Amino acid sequence: MSSTQHVRLSTPVQVPLAPFGLDHSTLSMLIGSCFSTSIHDRLSNDQFQARISPFGIVYDASAMADQMTFLLSDHLFTKNDLLFDGELYHSLIHHGSYSGPESETVLDRINQDIIQARHDLEQLDLLILTWASTRSFTHIQTGRRVSNNHQFPSSDFVSNYEKLDPLFSKYNSLLSTLSQKYPKIKLMITISPVRYLQDGALANTRSKSTLHLLAAELERQGAWVFPSFEMLNDELRDYRFYNPDMIHPSAQAVDIIYDRLISALLPNEHHELLDRIRKIWRSLNHRLLHPDSRLAKQFAARRLEEVYQLRSEYPQYAGVFSAFK
Repeated sequence: MSSTQHVRLSTPVQVPLAPFGLDHSTLSMLIGSCFSTSIHDRLSNDQFQARISPFGIVYDASAMADQMTFLLSDHLFTKNDLLFDGELYHSLIHHGSYSGPESETVLDRINQDIIQARHDLEQLDLLILTWASTRSFTHIQTGRRVSNNHQFPSSDFVSNYEKLDPLFSKYNSLLSTLSQKYPKIKLMITISPVRYLQDGALANTRSKSTLHLLAAELERQGAWVFPSFEMLNDELRDYRFYNPDMIHPSAQAVDIIYDRLISALLPNEHHELLDRIRKIWRSLNHRLLHPDSRLAKQFAARRLEEVYQLRSEYPQYAGVFSAFK
């Protein structure tokens, strides 16, 4: 017998059962780092009803709480909330994808997304928060905590790593308000496996540790904690599961983590539907070499027939392939 026959080459991460389920009628919203966006994209491809943050990507857990506090208020953005760098207008609590050369265009997009997100909150079932770091930046001139410094000079900001107690106090208050306004919303928290290395590996470890402690505190209050960070660092545990920048998880790694998330959330009776959706989605995205040919048109017609057949079988899931009405 080979001496390596029973050698275990990874440490399997046990995923706790979620105290709630997910199906194709569940409306979710994801707020957090680029890892959160990656999960959102996969949920959307699988035809789950997923929304993304109306502020864009955010890494700082404290800035994320500020964004959510604004979302729970009745306020909208005005031109006084924007900064101009000589070329573009920016919001300090929005991702750079919202920036633009015309203030009115920037404000219109920001406020439309905020209004839509507030409407979504009224029907929301699941809120997914993905924290990446406790490093926090404050804009000196305005005194505002920022989600993105938009390449303004570093001298315009002061930074620090938030400690557990103020973070817990902020989230405790925030989630209390959330549960009062929207009592049916369930909360999932995960620590982003993205490595935040601007201040080095030691600072990243300390920051992630604080986030894990914060998640544990909120878990005691009913949040479900999903171990994304542990899966990449303990179960996969290999640089081949990172992009070449050695910071972001690879698409394969995200796929593995996402599949484990779906396994933990999706009831067994819904897996057949998901398998059918994925088969149709792959076919719809199949690149046809000669799209105008008779065979290609027949192929496309068969795919549309499959979509309409599936929609007729599951009328309760109106969002599934809703573009094909």
